[in-house]
Amino acid sequence: MSLQEQSWEKAFQECCAFWRHPGSLDCPFVRLRSGLISDGFFNGGKVQENDPALLMEAAHTLRIRARESGYMNNGTRVVGAAEGATVFSAFLAADARLKSAYAVPVDDTKEEFVFRRADIDNGETLLLAEDTITTGDTINKVETAALRAATVRFAPVVLALCNRSGSDHLGTRPIMSLIRPSFKVWKEGENPYTKDGAEVLPPIEAKGRENWAILTRSYQPA
Repeated sequence: MSLQEQSWEKAFQECCAFWRHPGSLDCPFVRLRSGLISDGFFNGGKVQENDPALLMEAAHTLRIRARESGYMNNGTRVVGAAEGATVFSAFLAADARLKSAYAVPVDDTKEEFVFRRADIDNGETLLLAEDTITTGDTINKVETAALRAATVRFAPVVLALCNRSGSDHLGTRPIMSLIRPSFKVWKEGENPYTKDGAEVLPPIEAKGRENWAILTRSYQPA
């Protein structure tokens, strides 16, 4: 891990957006929104909520990196998904003096997204942005929504605060992110840290002050 990445992880930790399991089984693991369990967690919404100035700095840093790599020369609009990338994509666009837009789920299943508050024009180049990339499923749905809205093309890169997908690419596009943690994810009964796969303690969600206090208190290393 580079010093830059370490610095960003620390900054995200300080605003309660990043957590990594300390290795002690006295500390519970995290249950993700998917129902799976993990030894790490990133919540881009907490950066937006607790330190918007840090989010602006993150957007600026990624925009500069993308420009220096030749990825933002022709972008005309930055797009992301509600809720995670709504503000992040707007900050990216503002920093590059571009347009922005965000897609919203059609219903509670979040199987389909649509652009309701912006008119995507034919011929635009769209730069895809996300706060956290895990499987890339949401970004793919935003891309599909944009293709339904207009005849567009896409910048050859995806920008993200955190890439926990385990891959440097999303399809054919490289992922440019500030942090790239190697988190493990597993189903109930398949804990890789215990001999029988069972959870020593019930996994907890990383939301709420009480749960966050449990996860971040001092634990003796394993």
